[in-house]
Amino acid sequence: MNKLSTLIRKLFPEVWINGHVKKMKIDTSFIKLADKLLGRHRNKRIDFFPANHGRGFRIVIDNKICLWFFQDGDHFYYDGWEVGKYKNGEVTILDELKRKKNFVCDDCGRNFKDERALQIHKGHIRNRIN
Repeated sequence: MNKLSTLIRKLFPEVWINGHVKKMKIDTSFIKLADKLLGRHRNKRIDFFPANHGRGFRIVIDNKICLWFFQDGDHFYYDGWEVGKYKNGEVTILDELKRKKNFVCDDCGRNFKDERALQIHKGHIRNRIN
């Protein structure tokens, strides 16, 4: 990044971001829709919850709109929405993710409580394959 670009980024961040978005050929209609839905520059309440079933999560906006996401391999997909009255979420839900280290088998995707259990599991997989 040259000095002029750095100066623009620091003094006029929105101008720099808009230029960067154009350079990357990103469809801005999605960004505008996200701003509208999530209330950019407005105080909208956003809560996270684990899904009631399966490996997924819910995002609840203003205690009224719920967006569902579920795991598909190494990513999540949007599964749909519903409306209703929802309780407030626990704001520290993401803190726990930072503390936990996941030990996942690359071969089968199983989760293990610690690295030793994962290593034992990997050894059993190798023994079965050989």
